[in-house]
Amino acid sequence: MHNTVARLNSLSAFATSTLMVLLAAIAFTSLVRPAPALDGRVDVKGLNVVMGRASPYARKEEEFVFARFDVDADVRPLFQDWNTKQVFLHLTADVVRDGKPSRTVLWDRIVRRKADGRVRIEGAKNKYSWKGGDKGFRNAQNVTLSLGYDIQPYVGILQSGVVARTSTPVDLPPVKRGVA
Repeated sequence: MHNTVARLNSLSAFATSTLMVLLAAIAFTSLVRPAPALDGRVDVKGLNVVMGRASPYARKEEEFVFARFDVDADVRPLFQDWNTKQVFLHLTADVVRDGKPSRTVLWDRIVRRKADGRVRIEGAKNKYSWKGGDKGFRNAQNVTLSLGYDIQPYVGILQSGVVARTSTPVDLPPVKRGVA
């Protein structure tokens, strides 16, 4: 006969195995589920390239880009099942400099509920600084803003995608110096 400890051990091993199989099935079904079609729009209202210092104690001036943009997106279809914990939205700027692509996150937002999935922002500014680095934005071309998303599930793999992009590449204006 088995004692109580052996029976509890068998029961917990069975429960753990059953739970792991169930979680693996949920993760698999969320992964093979096709991504829904999303409706979104990103419009650039203005870009300014300004010389400035990253901190009051910095010796070297760098080029900074300040952007104004409109975002209109509906990410409610991403909450189509109960495995979606939250959706991370991010607006990125893709720039090609000297033949090398670079990507910078300008703005982000976390959507935790389906009811908050309709995002409309007009005249927003970039939340994070967009610096030009050592070479600045002299040879920058094909600037494209895109609104992307990352779905954080309760169980499974993080999934990513793009909601909208600017319809045409945007040109950066010349650098403004001595602007307060």
